[in-house]
Amino acid sequence: MNESRLHRILITGAAGKIGKALRAGLRGLYPVIRLSDIAPLGQAAPGEEVCPVDIRDLAAVKRSMTDIDCVAETFAAEVLAQNNKENEISALFHGAHYCPMEFNGDVNEVD
Repeated sequence: MNESRLHRILITGAAGKIGKALRAGLRGLYPVIRLSDIAPLGQAAPGEEVCPVDIRDLAAVKRSMTDIDCVAETFAAEVLAQNNKENEISALFHGAHYCPMEFNGDVNEVD
């Protein structure tokens, strides 16, 4: 992966345990980190954008994806399954560099 082409990162589920770890670990490595979650995210640090989003709201997800180069997806997939939104959300993320996070902490890159 050529990281120099990644300027705007979106972390979904940013208020969760993995999301918080990514937020702290990626801070300062990229010009912009956009944080999304339905839960409170706190104040944005320099280089961060806070974007409250309910992942079940497809229009809100589309807005959160504006100008994003990479998605680190850490939201609760079971919420989407319960609401039959998995395919719609996955299709949105397909346009960006997609890095779904596994529970073991590994990053799976999909171009």
